[in-house]
Amino acid sequence: MTATKWLIILIACLIGIVVLRYLIEYWVNPFMKKYRGNAKRTGLYKGKDGQGEWHVGYLQQSFGLIRQCVRIRELGLFRLVPPSDVFGKVLIQKDTLCACTELTDKKEVGIYESDILRLNDKEFTATGIVRFGEYGNSHYGWYIEPIENVDIPQQLLLWTNSMDKSCEVIGNEFDNRELLQKR
Repeated sequence: MTATKWLIILIACLIGIVVLRYLIEYWVNPFMKKYRGNAKRTGLYKGKDGQGEWHVGYLQQSFGLIRQCVRIRELGLFRLVPPSDVFGKVLIQKDTLCACTELTDKKEVGIYESDILRLNDKEFTATGIVRFGEYGNSHYGWYIEPIENVDIPQQLLLWTNSMDKSCEVIGNEFDNRELLQKR
């Protein structure tokens, strides 16, 4: 074979590898089993569209290009419900994008980043906002940022997996600004 034919075969193989990687990363992985844990982020997000409606789905990224918008592919294949496109992707306001913690409150409601929780313990009731990052002394993962000046354990898993403590989603910081007022 000539060098030109080898070059064409090599380019075709590279294109095939890129396409296969895209298919696995953006179409197969979101439907695989999600991780559950305190320091893991899953592919499930929620966010508001331009009309203020909440949508839950998988974040759609664009090969590292910087974009001014974020799209979520809603759960379920090929939804044609406005304002989504043919592939079920909805344009989301970037500042309302919230990651799923894969945890639920006492009423089995999913807990997302920026949700406001009512925390109940034997001695007190407090409220806090769900955050992701570093907290306490070198801890990293999902945690609760207290709204009041209350000394509470910040780890979110302590409130969702404990018999003597409970939490309830009472709103989020975008729709319920009045709940953020310190008491």
